[in-house]
Amino acid sequence: MSHSGLAGLALLVALAAPATADAAGSDGLWFTPLDPAGRELSADERPSARSPVTLRQVLADAARLPGPRSLPDAVSDGEPAALSPDFGESALAIYALIDDGPREYLAVSAAGWAVLAQTAPSYRLIDALFVQTDPGGTPALAQTLRLAPGRPGLLIRNAHANSQEGFADHHLLAEVDGRLQPVSRGPMLYSVTQLAGGCEPLSEMQELSPLTLREKRDRPADVILKVVETRTCERPGRPPRVAARSFAARLVWDTARQSYRGGLTALEARNQRRIGE
Repeated sequence: MSHSGLAGLALLVALAAPATADAAGSDGLWFTPLDPAGRELSADERPSARSPVTLRQVLADAARLPGPRSLPDAVSDGEPAALSPDFGESALAIYALIDDGPREYLAVSAAGWAVLAQTAPSYRLIDALFVQTDPGGTPALAQTLRLAPGRPGLLIRNAHANSQEGFADHHLLAEVDGRLQPVSRGPMLYSVTQLAGGCEPLSEMQELSPLTLREKRDRPADVILKVVETRTCERPGRPPRVAARSFAARLVWDTARQSYRGGLTALEARNQRRIGE
């Protein structure tokens, strides 16, 4: 068995074992809220007053799912079959609650995994998906959405940066036929700081604005993408010159494909060319 397989087996035992009163929260497994108004939770707390289960129980159920699943372009240090939700002490764990009227959903990202569960009016684990696509960084839950009644959405961001460049890619996930599935990929963003155009330096930063929705009666909501690119030229003895422009696109649900159509293809193609320069 591979190292990751052994770690996953040990994790299953650890997660399934109830914590004692003295040990509760002592394993270092804490969850940061995506909502700034939320509070940090230990694994042995319930994510909301409506939830009948603790975060530990949700993760234990996720770790028991048969047949580990991952995004098509996911990266790992082992075969996909050896992957397990390795929610260890060093994991960056983010959680969010999605209000859907009588229903409530819990989304979690940790250790390269995304987990989705319904927590009200009754508990139901939906799925877990390995979502790390960037070997240089840990994926994080960036936003949650209510795409349609009974269809929550999760925006996952994979990103890393070096001394001069920054890379970020995004996947929109949703429940499709009872499983957590990618329903849109992108945008892929590129930022760079360099000496160019008489600037010392020239910084070009791309940021994805929070997704917005246009609700539809007969299908999941349209999703509006907006990327803002800011160019800052710094020169000795002069005020910096700042210029910004935006790129926008609308994602439309394709019922036949059970995913979204559309995206910022021209911007992504330009970014790919620049990365290769």
